[in-house]
Amino acid sequence: MSEQEWHGNLPDELKNAPIFKPAQDGTIKSVEQVVLDLNNLAQVAGNSLRMPGPDAGDDDIKAFHTKVMEKVPGLMVLPNMEDEANLATHFTKLGKPATPEGKRIKTEEIIQDPDDVTKCKYKIVYEDIPEPPIPPPPEVLFEVPITNVIFLATSNGIPRSWKLKTMPVTNSVE
Repeated sequence: MSEQEWHGNLPDELKNAPIFKPAQDGTIKSVEQVVLDLNNLAQVAGNSLRMPGPDAGDDDIKAFHTKVMEKVPGLMVLPNMEDEANLATHFTKLGKPATPEGKRIKTEEIIQDPDDVTKCKYKIVYEDIPEPPIPPPPEVLFEVPITNVIFLATSNGIPRSWKLKTMPVTNSVE
């Protein structure tokens, strides 16, 4: 069967379909070329992602995001800007260093590389975490000999409380 014959036997609605349509110079593809083109189209269709429409539900959008993430490794979803833990995880994945032990972040800034929009760096200024203030020793209200004090402890020896055997006399009136 010649190329003209197979194309001529197609129904009229298929003769001008893009896959069967003759080239601009009027040449008709061979059956083998049409089969190869159909095979390529099937592969492209199988590897393509269909964007969710305006009426797509949350499940459809989530499924689309999952497929995109599978097809494009390294792609990241924008973080929830209201969730600090989510933001911290996101910026750590982007290369933000961990805060050193005993330090806290005083200021931080993300600086875009002017030569490469895919790169940025972090400018972080750390400061020491201040030691909690040591409370002053308690004021001595009265002195009691150790023999007048009973110490109470748990069964494993951890001090729990104390009490006086006898109360000292204060502000006595004669």
